[in-house]
Amino acid sequence: DIELYCILLSAPLTLASTFIEDLLIARGSVWAGSLYSSGFNIFKSASILLAAWWTRDVVWVFWAFVGITGLRAIIGWTFLYKTEELKPMFSKEKTLNVLRYALPVSLAALAGMALGNVDQMILSFRLSPAKFAFYALGCLTIPPLDIFESSVNRILIPRLAKAFKMGDHAESRLLFSEAVSELYRFLLPATVGLVVYAKPIILILFTKRYLPAAHYLQMYALMYVFWSLPFDSVARARGDAKWILQMSLVFAPLSILATWLAAGQWSAMGALMAALGTKISMRLYSLVYDRRCFGAACSEFLPLKYMAVQTGLVLLAASGSLLLRPLFSEPRNWFLFTGLLFTLFYFGATYSINRRHQENRPGPIP
Repeated sequence: DIELYCILLSAPLTLASTFIEDLLIARGSVWAGSLYSSGFNIFKSASILLAAWWTRDVVWVFWAFVGITGLRAIIGWTFLYKTEELKPMFSKEKTLNVLRYALPVSLAALAGMALGNVDQMILSFRLSPAKFAFYALGCLTIPPLDIFESSVNRILIPRLAKAFKMGDHAESRLLFSEAVSELYRFLLPATVGLVVYAKPIILILFTKRYLPAAHYLQMYALMYVFWSLPFDSVARARGDAKWILQMSLVFAPLSILATWLAAGQWSAMGALMAALGTKISMRLYSLVYDRRCFGAACSEFLPLKYMAVQTGLVLLAASGSLLLRPLFSEPRNWFLFTGLLFTLFYFGATYSINRRHQENRPGPIP
């Protein structure tokens, strides 16, 4: 019971503690916001480990989490109070404006929870415990990729909002294109690397016993590259909570139905394909909305030429890795050796191309 109370208590404290970080990023102080967040995360992790080592009691681990989260909120709001940037204001009009945006987005987040976990919820009682374990391990979440994607969007949204407010569609298209470029540059090789090296990754992380999970990992990894297309960043920048809610209410039931039918017809792999297909369709469909908001064709706010070059580079690197596979009897050695070559070749070629592009860019007119 105490653990549950701690979790419930930490929820509002977490929301309050992240506000200062979002404000700093929206204000343009990206490094300050990032250092504030990462510093407290390191402090929180160290405090949790210390509580676990010192007390050997899980209850104190939860209390340490709540305490550091509360401390982060107090320090953040004290800093805001001393800067006098924010002052208490009770305005019915402003409160209603906030609620008109916050309530639909909150409901959309609840629908998003179902959308994100529908496959595992359905398969948890359709598969045996052993098969479900393979599936769950194969759907490997990579926290750095998740953090990277959310960080780019957190920086993009306030800048987009400013451009839309000023009516500068050219700037908004440029900002969106740059964000997609940054996301695609890292998410594409991560996706291809997970597909190519799925088996040795499972061997290293979970041993040979869980090798059947590699097939699920290869399929699940395809989702990461589509994170390069921000789903609701444009809608959030425009304050269009209605569109966000509509999309969630349309795609969440569709995902549940498709996953249920696919699980019955093709078992776990069918459920995974249905769930991923729905998530990918959401991002692709959002481009229709983006095109309408930008008032331009997709080619004007998507760096298609850059994406084609990056795709060619990563496929060339992956081909080299696969060609070298017969030279290694142990898949883990193949992964460690060719994975390094894959990384050096891709990012080396990317850096060289970007540097050449910067050198060939015309300078300002004297």
